[in-house]
Amino acid sequence: MFRTLTVSLFLLLFVVAAWAAKTDLSTGDACSGVGCADEEIHVELPDNAPPEDTPVSIPDTESACESIARRVYSLCLATPNSGQQDCQQALDDALGNCLTLATGEKETEDDVITDSINTRDCTAYPFDRTSAQLGTPNSDDQFSNGLYRVPYENGTEVHVSFDFDHHNGDSGKTDMSGRGGRPYRIVAADSGCIMYLEDSRYKNQHPWLHPEPCTNNFLWIKHENGEWSKYSHMKQHSSSKMAGLKVGDYVVKGTYLGDQGSVGCSGSPHLHFEIVVPSSNNPGVNGRSGGINMWRLAQARRPFICGITDKTLRNKKNYIAVVGPGSIPPNTSEDIRTGMPLHNYRCMLRQAILGGFQPAWVDFFANEKETDVNLVLVPSSNGWATRSGLTDKEMQETMESMSVAGFRLQQLESYQDGKLLYAGLWTKTNGAAQKFYLGASDKQHAELVDEYKALGFRPVNISVVRKSGLKYTSLWQRGEGSWALRSKLTIQEYRDLAVEKSNSGVKVVYLNAFVDKSTPYLSVIWSGDVEGKVKRKTDLGKKDMDLQRDLARKAGLATKAMTGYNIDGKTRYIAVFGE
Repeated sequence: MFRTLTVSLFLLLFVVAAWAAKTDLSTGDACSGVGCADEEIHVELPDNAPPEDTPVSIPDTESACESIARRVYSLCLATPNSGQQDCQQALDDALGNCLTLATGEKETEDDVITDSINTRDCTAYPFDRTSAQLGTPNSDDQFSNGLYRVPYENGTEVHVSFDFDHHNGDSGKTDMSGRGGRPYRIVAADSGCIMYLEDSRYKNQHPWLHPEPCTNNFLWIKHENGEWSKYSHMKQHSSSKMAGLKVGDYVVKGTYLGDQGSVGCSGSPHLHFEIVVPSSNNPGVNGRSGGINMWRLAQARRPFICGITDKTLRNKKNYIAVVGPGSIPPNTSEDIRTGMPLHNYRCMLRQAILGGFQPAWVDFFANEKETDVNLVLVPSSNGWATRSGLTDKEMQETMESMSVAGFRLQQLESYQDGKLLYAGLWTKTNGAAQKFYLGASDKQHAELVDEYKALGFRPVNISVVRKSGLKYTSLWQRGEGSWALRSKLTIQEYRDLAVEKSNSGVKVVYLNAFVDKSTPYLSVIWSGDVEGKVKRKTDLGKKDMDLQRDLARKAGLATKAMTGYNIDGKTRYIAVFGE
């Protein structure tokens, strides 16, 4: 008993210190920082809502831990900016953690769950919390290492009521709900193994009308990168019976997990979603609320969401749940993405950074509604950087800063996204002197080609966009050897000339498609320095492009150049594969 009380008193001091860290208790002023500002409540309060000092219902026992929990609850209510829902969570945490620390015993049923992983179905799945520390996000953004999707069935409109920075009670969590008046299906935000699942409950506990401890339905998934995702408030039996899931099951991204509900401490039907790196490999969770044990020692991560225009879910915004770009296959020598929306391009770059890949080729082109990107990723061999969405002035400034940092421009792109914009790909290498120009007219382009050629430079790429006439953006570098350049060829002219050039010893090293007055054209560069086999393909649909890429890979060829264009709502691709 003495040991229990000693540890319990220590826990009380620990919890009080944690709450004191959240609020300046000496002055009573609200703290500054995440989660401390005045925040909107997730539900509308009824006229008969009880005051915040309404006592919580706790079984009348002589447990030292329950006494501590009452004390924590009272201290919480006396703390500025702490609502009853905040304090209820603090009570749950204090009670569960006290019993675990003081007695070392597992609690049953509605208490702390500490060992529920069924290894029968997940023995081959690599679990290692240390992997979550690789490429740990900056403390400034707290972004997850994992790349997640909106956790609703494809096509669902989703409204974010409270995001990572504004969640009621504690930051680091997100509340969202489906819109459109139908049952809303929750799906796995990423692949992983189900660690905890509770969906036997049906009771709604409005935060103000039902002050007893929360008894939520919840599901936790552990992901390969060491991060865990939580899904709360789903309908009774929708996970275990409707979805047919159990602890230990491995689920892939997009797997149906259950239906949106309002079970537990919930003012209205919604999904509570969060990403954390727990304090240990299997920390246990509070069996009532579903909160992870020792959650204050866990690392909350801002979910990096693919398939949306924002990098993460933003407060009071609506999104459409869609499939993201997918993961880079492990141990691949080349990963190619064709016709990828611009926001997924940013997601793929994040994935490349975390996975040890770098862009080898990038191509921007306009479809009917937005800008699409063709991307080739290869294993990283040196430092790299990429920028997109830059104006003329911003690109000029970026060129200078990259040069100072020791980066060399590898590819220069132009594209339209409401206005003429630029993108660049840099690698940290040394090389010959370079020159470039942005958005030149037909006349300026012709003059600069002659000028640079006379100075001993040769073209690296020429990107063309129609914006009040054709605009040419080009990168050149000093060098010798044979080369050829054509700035505007029809597809058939390219086919004919490519054969002729190949027979004369020069091969295609760069091409860029653009549309002028409803006709597709290409700018093309040939070089006499290319050795080995080269395979050219034109006028491909997406499926044909994927097929040709696979055939080239089996033949030992890599993607050397790839471009796309859109005519009458149909996207076509042109590619060059080589040794």
